[in-house]
This record gives sequence, C-alpha cells and structure tokens, in this order.
Amino acid sequence: MKKSIFIILISITYLFSNSFNVVDKVYKFSLPNQFDRIIDIDKSIEIFIVSFEKGTSSIINNYLESKEDEFLEKNHAVYIANISKMPTFVTKWFAIPKMKSYKYNILLIYSGIDKRFLHKDGNFTIYKLKNGVIKSVYYIDSKTKLDNIFNIK
Repeated sequence: MKKSIFIILISITYLFSNSFNVVDKVYKFSLPNQFDRIIDIDKSIEIFIVSFEKGTSSIINNYLESKEDEFLEKNHAVYIANISKMPTFVTKWFAIPKMKSYKYNILLIYSGIDKRFLHKDGNFTIYKLKNGVIKSVYYIDSKTKLDNIFNIK
C-alpha cells in the first residue's frame, strides 16, 4: 500500500513539474520509443531535439534519415516527439507503424500533461546540455539550423 501511494505521488509530481529551462539540472528520466521499449535519458545526453507538430517532425525525420545509423548516439542526442495531440487511432494505425521504419529511436510523449519541454509554434525545440545541466534552448525550423546545432558544415 505504501509503495503504491509513493508511486502515485512521484507520478503526479513528475507530470505537473515545470518546464526545463537554462541552468536547470535534468535528472534521469525515461520515455518509451516507437517500439514500446523504455529508454533512459541521463547526464550523458548533450542534445534533446523535441518536436510537437507534424511539419517540424518531418524536417527532423528527413534530416535524421540522411545521416548515418548511429548519428544520434555519436552526438549524444535524443529525438523526442510529443504526439499527445494526435488522435489515438492515427497514432496507433499510421504514425507508430511509420516510426517503426526509421533507423533511429524516437522517444514518445503520449500525455499532454507533460510540460517539461518548451514549445514555440512552427518550430522544434533544441536543448543543449552539459553534464545534465541545460546550457541553452533554441527554437528552430530548418535543416540548415539543425546542421548548425551539430556544427555540420
């Protein structure tokens, strides 16, 4: 009983926590990928790429498809897609099957209550971290700007 109450309290705190901002320390957390495997995110990650919209997700997916298989891992990066606004049937029947064809992990946020990641319409959000501390946040909308994040010329 005590364990259940503890888990519920931790979950509520987690779901209603504030957004990640510059100088915040990001503690270890986990998200499912498109194969329903839980992926841990810890202080070794240096870049979060976070999308909230179909258009920005397309830019990111086209970009990542043009890179080598281990691009995200080599750059200590993760791609997180907030798909909470997507209708369930679209998620289940179309989006997830398409995501399973990609050669990289897409970490998924299914719940609209998760407000950790900042969002600006028409952009995806980039968090740059060092040792688990957020050093900068960018809102970008193009492949060229994404290349700049990874310092690719």
